[in-house]
Amino acid sequence: MTLSAPTRQQPLPVFSPAGPTEPAVWIRTHGIEVLVPAADQVVTPYMERKKEWDGTVLSAVLDSLTPKSSFLDVGAMVGYFSASVAKKIPDGRIVAVEPLRSNLELASLNLSNFDNTLLLEGAVTDSPEKAWAIIPDETNRGNTRVGVASGAPDASVAADRVPTATLRSLVKRYRSDVVKIDVQGLERQVLDSLGAGRGLPRNLTVFTEISPAAWEGESAIARMVERFAASGFDAYFLGEGSAYSAFSPTRLSRLVGFGSRWVDHFDMVLTRGRYAATIKNRI
Repeated sequence: MTLSAPTRQQPLPVFSPAGPTEPAVWIRTHGIEVLVPAADQVVTPYMERKKEWDGTVLSAVLDSLTPKSSFLDVGAMVGYFSASVAKKIPDGRIVAVEPLRSNLELASLNLSNFDNTLLLEGAVTDSPEKAWAIIPDETNRGNTRVGVASGAPDASVAADRVPTATLRSLVKRYRSDVVKIDVQGLERQVLDSLGAGRGLPRNLTVFTEISPAAWEGESAIARMVERFAASGFDAYFLGEGSAYSAFSPTRLSRLVGFGSRWVDHFDMVLTRGRYAATIKNRI
């Protein structure tokens, strides 16, 4: 499947490689080879050792797909998830979104062997009318973040303006049925930008990191789950081995309390329609 030129305005600009790319290393994983930045001190060493990154989430994402799924990768980094999905569903559609140009340059190479992918430059927020800026972390390229430019990040940190769009506009434009969100603590704004009610696909599954520190307490997370439940979504925690457990306030309290001492995030799945039925049958 070759993605045709859009007939409507793109929510975000299509990335055009400018090069040159930075020094990078090849890593073979999930039946594909991907370039990762040589200077990265977190993601690259881990992938060199383990031959994967976020393997639990990736396995769950791959499990959720149909042959013609439309996958939206929010916070794509160098396109590792997107390339893995593109290989599995050659007749599907993959749309990868990433704000950092150095990551995008590598992602464009990693996705170049697949004709069912589209790479967009920008970030997903609930307030695209504001000026947003990139806050990179060159030692951990998976830790790229964005923030409102008026918030004036530390002057020692290089910040570049970035185009933004809402999750709802992207899901509707590309008819996404599977979404992965990995945005380093901005997931609250990304999820808020999806909205609820009419206009969303009947079959929609969202895999998202949850960083409790960015939510101002577990009650805000619970309210988000309630809002999605009102639109017909089931909520699950995603554990090791892609094991699902149904959302409950008690388990949320344990995770948030545990996370405050040991880990900084956990993974959740919000789903309705086809894959929601699949999970129910399994647990």
